[in-house]
Amino acid sequence: LKEMLSASLEKWRVFLHPSQRRLANDNKTGPVRVLGGAGTGKTVVAMHRAKWLAENVASTTNNVLFITFTRNLAIDIQNHLSTICSPSTLERIEVINLDKWVQHFLYKQSYDYELIYDERVLNLYWDKAFLNKPFDTPLPDSFYKEEWQRVIQPQSINSLADYSAASRIGRGTRLNRQQRVALWPVFETFRNQLDRARHKEADDCYRDAADYIKSDQVGLPYCAVVVDEAQDMGSQAFKLIRAILPEQANDLFLVGDAHQRMYGKNRVILGRCGINIVGRSSKLKINYRTTDEIRQCAVNL
Repeated sequence: LKEMLSASLEKWRVFLHPSQRRLANDNKTGPVRVLGGAGTGKTVVAMHRAKWLAENVASTTNNVLFITFTRNLAIDIQNHLSTICSPSTLERIEVINLDKWVQHFLYKQSYDYELIYDERVLNLYWDKAFLNKPFDTPLPDSFYKEEWQRVIQPQSINSLADYSAASRIGRGTRLNRQQRVALWPVFETFRNQLDRARHKEADDCYRDAADYIKSDQVGLPYCAVVVDEAQDMGSQAFKLIRAILPEQANDLFLVGDAHQRMYGKNRVILGRCGINIVGRSSKLKINYRTTDEIRQCAVNL
């Protein structure tokens, strides 16, 4: 620690505090989740975990998959890993953002849909879907979009029967069965618009990729998966991550902070995605960036 106090910023960016070594090193019996506020070194722990896995678990045929949510973060992590890993170790770590990995995987399966992000195109599909809104159930357009994102997509709902039985905990506005029947044509039309254009949203692609892996028993060359910024990933993403690597020792290492969620995903219950972290969850508290008083103030706000 005394040496680090006078070290360069570049070394600080990849410094693993001695108290965090138990998280990054050693064998784990199953999936591990690490939580921590901004500045607590979550990404650094994840990088050192990937390094340890590459040196102690990986082989020439089974590498470590390091998944991020955004493309820029993947580039940043790749650069930082090069400062703590030897060239041979770095070769055994594949760093990639989730959507890019999914696109590459589905392309190899001759997938006939395009992953779409363009809000302008999606809004055109919604405009046509809104023509089916029931007049006797006055709800704003935003309600339908949130219902799609927070209920229908996370629960893989594809039919009226599924929607009628779906849990809507946390949605605020109650809907009885008759109201759900009246609303369903809006969602059905929106999905039909996507299908007609051969477009898929990210959650659909995650689900389809997981189905390919499960049904075709696709062999993937990974011994472990490390996930950074896990708070921005939804349930379909975690179900895909679970499908990529079945439960085993040293399988999944997830880091994140719910207070830094940026992309509007629901809070995910990992157990419902097949990821059992009971007894293997830790929280980072040492902070190089802010004081605990500032953190508490921000959390309360």
